[in-house]
Amino acid sequence: MVCRAPSIGRSPVILEAFNYQFERLTSRTGFSQRAHGRCGYPSCVTGCSGADALAEELEQLVPFLIYRVMARGLKRAAIEYAKLSLSIQEARVVIALQPHVTAGVGRLAELTSLEPSALSHILRRLSRRGLIRRRRLSHDGRAVEVVLTAAGKRVALLCLRASKAHENQLLNDIAPNDRQMLRTLLTKMFKNTEGWDLDSDISSVATRIARSPRVRPVK
Repeated sequence: MVCRAPSIGRSPVILEAFNYQFERLTSRTGFSQRAHGRCGYPSCVTGCSGADALAEELEQLVPFLIYRVMARGLKRAAIEYAKLSLSIQEARVVIALQPHVTAGVGRLAELTSLEPSALSHILRRLSRRGLIRRRRLSHDGRAVEVVLTAAGKRVALLCLRASKAHENQLLNDIAPNDRQMLRTLLTKMFKNTEGWDLDSDISSVATRIARSPRVRPVK
């Protein structure tokens, strides 16, 4: 019998976070490398019940579930947006502009969850392609708003259609009431993140990972 933890991709950050969470969970389930000399994460070849319990617990973690759904969804979206010569982030920006036609840079960063520096680079690329225009407001020379050009509106409509198609695929076989409940819960979850000191949290986690002892899988 071979028991395996869920696939986590190859991102070094994700791997580090997974390893850290794995070690925390193993201490709670009583499953450890020391107790099972042949075991090494992310897979176990001894068939021990501790690894099965760990994999099951990981698969029920909400952040882990969201990541797995988004990992597949982003791959699918990347393929569709590449047909328009857009990255996922660029498509996200033009989609965010579509309902509003214009938006301030600050509001756009909030809608797209992009860092201002990253958003600035994206806007520069979209501007060079003739999809957006940036202009300063007459009543406040320091404020800048972003406007879709005619070409940008056409591309934004295509991106919006693709995004809705992705949503329909994700929500396939899910009842309308459950779909609305999912939207409500996700909105509440996002609201729960308001006030998080993300810069401080990231620095703290990075320091903790750097200082924690590494448990190497047994080959």
